[in-house]
Amino acid sequence: MPLLSHWLQQQRNKNILFIFAHPDDEILSSGALLYWCSSHTYNVHVLILTQGEKGINLIPKTTDSLAKIRRKEFEMVMNTLRIKNATLLPFPDGNLISQVKQTTSKIKSYIIKNNIGIIATHNQDGGDGHPDHITVSRVCKELASIHKIALLFSINPLTYKKNSRLGKNQFQLLLSKISKKRQISLLRLYRSQISNHTLTMVMVKQLFVPFEVYQLVDVKKKLTFEYKEFQCKTYTFSPKKETEILPK
Repeated sequence: MPLLSHWLQQQRNKNILFIFAHPDDEILSSGALLYWCSSHTYNVHVLILTQGEKGINLIPKTTDSLAKIRRKEFEMVMNTLRIKNATLLPFPDGNLISQVKQTTSKIKSYIIKNNIGIIATHNQDGGDGHPDHITVSRVCKELASIHKIALLFSINPLTYKKNSRLGKNQFQLLLSKISKKRQISLLRLYRSQISNHTLTMVMVKQLFVPFEVYQLVDVKKKLTFEYKEFQCKTYTFSPKKETEILPK
């Protein structure tokens, strides 16, 4: 599999935008790429669409709202990476599907204002079927097609062969010892969300699959974004047909 770092170095536009649904998604999905780009000559932008207020809260005895806690955690992560262009938007966690028009408009304005040349985001099925992840992926694909922007879907390295339906343009980003340690240290900053068990699972994955996988999406090709029943500890989602249509 070709190296993503080689492909990135060939791109003239060095403005890369990481767009994810919740604070911590950017590290769980693209921690190594985020670190690599911030360590090289790229103008890194991070846009998180919700404050993750419907997530779990592993911090006991706190009077702060979960949204406030996660906002502070996100700011610490971005400061650690020395990323200045980082924005956390207040769209509703767990209900981005009802805000497609608004999120599309917001991301479109950001892309144009900052001359974005590359977008990295959730893959077609959201990675775990989360409806917010799928909505972000849908909107990014639509905007990448309109504005002729390179689109990278973050693919689970444990299941990337199953995503071959997306095309042949898959790349890997090798994890160095430094990037592995950095990803873990950044995840530790998300104390409200990342348990010791999750950290252990990430470290095991790093050991057996020492790379991240990305799909360079053919933005001219029509993709199907399918929403399914989704349930987690804090809420349940049931899809409705009328909410699966992107605005014209």
